Parts: sequence; structure tokens; C-alpha cells
Amino acid sequence: MSKLKKLINELCPDGVEYRFLDDICDIRRGRVISEDYLHENKGKYPVYSSQTTNNGIFGLINTFDFDFESITWTTDGANAGSVFYHINEKFSITNVCGLIKVNTTFAITKFIFFVLQFVTKMYVNTGMGNPKLMSNIVKKIIIPVPPLPIQEEIVRILDSFTELQTELQTELQAELQARKTQYEYYRNYLLSFEDRNDVKWMTLGDVATNLDCMRKPVSKEHRITGTIPYYGASGIIDYVKNYLYDGDFPYL
Repeated sequence: MSKLKKLINELCPDGVEYRFLDDICDIRRGRVISEDYLHENKGKYPVYSSQTTNNGIFGLINTFDFDFESITWTTDGANAGSVFYHINEKFSITNVCGLIKVNTTFAITKFIFFVLQFVTKMYVNTGMGNPKLMSNIVKKIIIPVPPLPIQEEIVRILDSFTELQTELQTELQAELQARKTQYEYYRNYLLSFEDRNDVKWMTLGDVATNLDCMRKPVSKEHRITGTIPYYGASGIIDYVKNYLYDGDFPYL
């Protein structure tokens, strides 16, 4: 950090210059790529879309649209404003993604990526229930553009932190998997009663009541927002005002 402070004092005595993103970058949208197109053109080149799982990869096809260092961002949906960095990669993007390519020699793509990671979410329009970050807004994002040595030092520092974070996540994932394996072993051991003659086996219906007939699915547009969890197949999918079940089932 001391090196960075020294560079700022030496190279930016009067402050850092700020510019609109489209002053230093070419900005464009992707194209429509359907799931049918993915199936019909299977290959090895990634297609990035609006999701953030699997590093944003929507599928793999046999052609590519881009082959240069760049940044992509998600334009629509819950992940609008998410940004991804691409280098030494051949890829394509769908119409719910945008592409940013630096077109000047006084800005570093990786530096701009780190800046956009920090600022893009502030420009997302969340109105009408569908978050968006369109090209016309991205073009007018204002970012700092310090001299190249400062950009390079910031990238070096943040790359170091990113590497440490990746190492930590890998170690934590390994530990989590070990704990999961341990838990499953002891769960199966403690709940195995096949060899016990003093254990009574009963059907679930003998000891519990099936309340499935009382389900009242409510579509999203008819739910009243509240604090009570609304469960779906994947777990909690919403929070609503009214409840159907409580812990004591007083209506049974």
C-alpha cells in the first residue's frame, strides 16, 4: 500500500481524472442465442448469459464471436450489473449481456473491471420488478482513470487478494465436504436399527398427519409481502403476510 500512496502523491498531486466509460471503451450488446441453438451447435466455446452460476456460462457452442481481453456485464434480471473479466478466451454472449472493450492505451482492462465490480450495482434500475442495466446507462458510468502505474499497482494488489480468497474458499470447501461426510456417516450409524429387535417400525402415516391437501399455492403477483417464509420446491422462495401452517396446527 505504501508504494501505491507514493505513486498517487507523485503522479496525481492535483487529483485523479474521471471519464465517462464510453470515452475509453467500445460498448455493445450480445445476440439472441436460444437453448435450441445451443443443442444444435454444441462445441467448446462458452456462451455467457444473465446467470452467475457456473461463472455465468449459459452453454457451449462450436463458434465464437469474441477473442480479445474484455469485460461483460449482465443487463437483465436478478443478476443485472454483475461483471465478468475475460482474457485469452474465445466466447460469445447472449442478448442479456453486454460487452466492454478498452479502446485506448491509457486504461487497463483489468483495472476497469475492478472499478465496475464496485460501481455497476449503483446504476441498476430496479423498477417494474425486473432489474436492468442497459447499454445507454453503462456508457455514462463515470470512472476514475489514474496514470497507468497506479492502475497497475491497484490491479496487482487486488489480484493478490483475489488469489488469497480463492485459496481460502478452496480450503473451506474441502473442510465442508469432510464435515458433510463425517455427519452422513454418524447419521447413518446412529439411525440404523435393522439389527435391533426392540425397535418398533411404523409407517409415517401412523405417527404423522399429511397436510398436503391443505396447500394453497399463491402465484407471485397475488402474494402480499410480509415476514412469513413461503416455501417452494427449492426452499424459501418468498416472504408473505399471511400463513397457512403454524407449529401447533390448532385447526386440525
